[in-house]
Amino acid sequence: MTSGSTRFVGPADGDERRPHDGSPRSAVLPDGWQGRLVRVPIDDASEIDAVCLDPHDTCAAKLVRNEERDREFVRSLVRYGLIDPATLADRVTAIPLSRFPRARRNVALSFVRNL
Repeated sequence: MTSGSTRFVGPADGDERRPHDGSPRSAVLPDGWQGRLVRVPIDDASEIDAVCLDPHDTCAAKLVRNEERDREFVRSLVRYGLIDPATLADRVTAIPLSRFPRARRNVALSFVRNL
């Protein structure tokens, strides 16, 4: 799958064995995430870069899942100063309500406010 000059590598579309195929469609992400992708060079000799989600977008997606392991991941990143709770709250509210209903969003925002 491609997005502009970015090629997303993962199982082929239609692969039913994995619910999350690595494509941008499988994750619930804040609006505008594509513009915040972070390019990471693989090495100096390669022309290939890894493309990663912005850390705040990653944490917002994890709060959609709302599993304890995801909350602990977010807590740890905040504790070590890698995630700003105010920015994270903004990203959570930028997730479309059609993919993240208001009641579940409020649970995530309450979690972020208590970090």
